[in-house]
Amino acid sequence: GGAPATVSSNNSSVSNSCKGVKAGNLVNISGGTFNSTGTPIQNNFTGNTKPSVSAGTFSSVIPSDFCAEDYAPIIQADGSCTVEKPTEDMIDNDDGTYYANTAAAEANNEAKIVKDGETTYYATLQAAISDAEENDEITLLQDITLDNKDKNDVNTGVINISKNITLNGNNHKISASNDWEKTSDNKVKNHIINVTSDA
Repeated sequence: GGAPATVSSNNSSVSNSCKGVKAGNLVNISGGTFNSTGTPIQNNFTGNTKPSVSAGTFSSVIPSDFCAEDYAPIIQADGSCTVEKPTEDMIDNDDGTYYANTAAAEANNEAKIVKDGETTYYATLQAAISDAEENDEITLLQDITLDNKDKNDVNTGVINISKNITLNGNNHKISASNDWEKTSDNKVKNHIINVTSDA
């Protein structure tokens, strides 16, 4: 209950701007720049407190259900987001968020698949491989560095391919991290990429 708290000033932190707002009240955010270092912005809202955002720039992507009706988080190339009404030239991320343009989509994902004129972006290369169908081409969008700290199965990889696909490196590289755990006398570790006989 009670009147909404309205935030519209620049250079405000979410926690400071919403200080003193009682749980269950609505916070209207209609502009400003909001930075939240190390903590997701949504964690600044406790209890039933929920913002209704119709404008603003945020240092990380906010949940789509924080946006006012007809508005959405628009992801930028640097990983920040603005809140705007989506337009036809934006790229729908199928989760309530949008990419501002192709550059933003490619900067925030590891891989893409183009099929029948439609482009699908994937946060990880493995997600693209898992979703790919036979004979699809997967294009890398950035350099990828992998570690195997939690991978102990012999004859598997951090990236696993078990289907016929084409992996287009697109001038990018896949590397092991500096702390990659190598095979030793007492411990057999896995590969960077493992391709099974079915592929």
